[in-house]
Amino acid sequence: MPAAVIDECSGDPGLCWDRSRGHRLRTAVIHLHKEHCSAGISPRAYSLWCVSSVLFLVHAVMIGDAVFTVVQLINLVATSVITILVKRYGRHVCLTHLQAWTSATEG
Repeated sequence: MPAAVIDECSGDPGLCWDRSRGHRLRTAVIHLHKEHCSAGISPRAYSLWCVSSVLFLVHAVMIGDAVFTVVQLINLVATSVITILVKRYGRHVCLTHLQAWTSATEG
């Protein structure tokens, strides 16, 4: 990992990964909600992610790890919101994604 990226993330590459992942999730949820665009989002993958989040949450509760439990609760809520929105707006595509798709198939 480049030194600039590590410095930007307080010297912790893992923290940088979490921040970028959180930003991508936030961006996807906002776009999905505002534009009703589910382009490139797999309902099956997010449903499976919800199931795995529940399993990790159960494990965190069983071992009594409060931090891990809170992280899994946040993860489960975010993933559930995305899954619900994808099922609600399935097969809807915004103009930006539609134009990108048509230009990719034409060229």
